[in-house]
Amino acid sequence: MDRHKVLVNEATALNPDGQEPFGGYVQYFDPLDFRIFARGTIHPEILDPLLDEWWANLWENMSLEGPPAYGDVDVFGRWRETELVQARVYAIGSNALYRGQQVKEVSLDLHHKRGFVDISRLNALAGAGGEFSGSMVWVFPVDREAPMHSIFDLTSTVPLPVLLTALGQEPAAFSWLNPTDPPLVHLGGRRLEPREMAGETIAVATPPVQNVRISGNSGPGLLDTIPFDSMQLDLQLDGGALQSRDIQLGLFGGTVAANLSVQDYLDERSPLDIKLTAVGLDYGAVAVWLGGNENTGTLSFEAMLAGDRSGPDSLSGNASVIVAEADFGRIRLLGPMSRLLDAIGLNFSSFALNKATATVIVAEGRRIEVPDLRIQGPSANIQGQGAVFLATRNLDFDVRVFLLDPPSFGCVPWSVGASAPIPRPRTQGERRHRQSQLALSQQPAQLSVARD
Repeated sequence: MDRHKVLVNEATALNPDGQEPFGGYVQYFDPLDFRIFARGTIHPEILDPLLDEWWANLWENMSLEGPPAYGDVDVFGRWRETELVQARVYAIGSNALYRGQQVKEVSLDLHHKRGFVDISRLNALAGAGGEFSGSMVWVFPVDREAPMHSIFDLTSTVPLPVLLTALGQEPAAFSWLNPTDPPLVHLGGRRLEPREMAGETIAVATPPVQNVRISGNSGPGLLDTIPFDSMQLDLQLDGGALQSRDIQLGLFGGTVAANLSVQDYLDERSPLDIKLTAVGLDYGAVAVWLGGNENTGTLSFEAMLAGDRSGPDSLSGNASVIVAEADFGRIRLLGPMSRLLDAIGLNFSSFALNKATATVIVAEGRRIEVPDLRIQGPSANIQGQGAVFLATRNLDFDVRVFLLDPPSFGCVPWSVGASAPIPRPRTQGERRHRQSQLALSQQPAQLSVARD
């Protein structure tokens, strides 16, 4: 001790809660600068009187259920002038709860000086498995009545519900996405943060997100009720606007690429635009999932849809669909007799169908209009138009059948109207074997379109 300062080189503090920090202390008299350096087991709130509100906010959602955290702390500044305080903190804790989620272990390396807090190494092991790691910086404006903002670069391999809870989101709002295993997710960007002053919270603009990029990869899972093999996404949030850079879904043996944009993701009625491109889907797998018969072939389509986030009823747009190398049955000119002739190799009265194309208009009210449907084969062509009513699960079509088309000695047309219920999507483990038949007639001939 001298007339300028007090120096304590070694000090140990014992606490009934299991805290046991040891270190040193320097106190200057004019001005009232100080420095505290210590290491050992402590509760984070012991530093609340030394640091600004950001320190309490950092630990606000975390509860240490195990022993006190181990810390290595170096704090220096001036009493009653928290804006001049600087700190370096390394802390590691175990058996914690963060927003109700179990955390096996958490560690961070923190640097603080006037105007910002920098967590350069953040690592958390989730009790449900996986890891959450990265870095964060909080920037405090000189104007203490202005909100602060954070800059973050985070990577997660924890289960999706755990990640959503950690980010302050409600997992039930994302119940439509269920990956089997925890996805790999990366979040990076800048975000406005609320700030407390004199017990009052300084509000931030809504939406608070500014220029955030979200990317991720997942293995198999369910998108609502649709099974997928893999998912890759890259999204950009700028203010309230959500724009996809890239979305790729591997499902039914093929790939679906999606692009979407939302003007304001917080507004359920905000305009939503979606573009879908599917290539190489296994048509047989799609047909079975929809509740139909087993089949072969590939399915491709392109769709442009517009609506809002209120639900599928709001969507409208158009699409083009192609199914190739499938088995759509045969047109048997002589009915059962054609089947007998086919059995002995005389197939002149049967016409195979193996390709389908359609132009589709998705209308509001869960109605799908099909102004141009073509089901084709080497020498037969079915042309039609109609509508599918998803709300009542019914369809209504008018079709014309052309035989020997392209014609070798003329074209024979038949017309038919058809309506039928739509089969429901297949639930897991369910199998159906049906034979469907659509009878067409033009006197005096009798036709049938049948699946074997």
